[in-house]
Amino acid sequence: MTDHGVGIIPIVACGYQRMLPHGLKVDSDRTSYVKRASIHTRLLVRKYKNKIRFWQIENEPNWWKMHAAGGWRSGLSWIDPHDFAYRLLKELNDAVHSEDSNAITIINLEADAKTTKANYFAPLCDLLGLDFYPNYKASSPIDTSIFKKANQVKSELDRKVIISETGYPSGPFFLGYSASKQAKYVSQACSDSSDIDAICGIGIWRYRDSVWRSFPFQENHFGLINSMGNPKPAWNSLKNMIRTLTLRIKWHLINWKNPIVLEKRMIKLFQTFL
Repeated sequence: MTDHGVGIIPIVACGYQRMLPHGLKVDSDRTSYVKRASIHTRLLVRKYKNKIRFWQIENEPNWWKMHAAGGWRSGLSWIDPHDFAYRLLKELNDAVHSEDSNAITIINLEADAKTTKANYFAPLCDLLGLDFYPNYKASSPIDTSIFKKANQVKSELDRKVIISETGYPSGPFFLGYSASKQAKYVSQACSDSSDIDAICGIGIWRYRDSVWRSFPFQENHFGLINSMGNPKPAWNSLKNMIRTLTLRIKWHLINWKNPIVLEKRMIKLFQTFL
């Protein structure tokens, strides 16, 4: 993919039980788990550092309890981590940088809740990502106003953020979701995020539906492409938004004389990723 100009942001050491080696249980030996996760991360970065610059470490550490409640993680370590979260994330952050001093680490936080604990996690990475799913529990109305929460995080930490994940499911229909609403959400999310100064990138979850089934039911319909490989209307919405933002940048290049403002617009475009 990188040979074709497509950047990749791998997620390292995600503790979802289905992603771990068979028989590996964090509760059995937390110290051993952290060590194994660190070694695994070092080897990955060492092999791919010439192709990959951004690395996400773990996944939504402020939301581990809910992952466990949903059956995605297994063990009390995720429910009541104490200092385990700090030790694991620090070790992963150090592992990435020890292999590639130019790498950028990302910690993504579930951001729909009242608090993200961004101040706690910020020292453990280079870039904070926020995950927004404003329509996860209700299909309507489509509303991305929660994206403005990024301004609050930027103000508290004096650093910009990215939207690591956001999306809208195309189903199930009996809950009011549809492919047309998904397409509308993708367009609105891209447009609204580009107008918020605190946000320097956005990631749409997800590229393709998986044949692996998850719960709740919405989880099985977030793909821009269905499990058979056919694009949904939202796929075209994303392409159209990229085209629109590209034309906007070209217009700025021709008409704008303020290089600082122009640079901000260019950053927002070129750091947009899937």
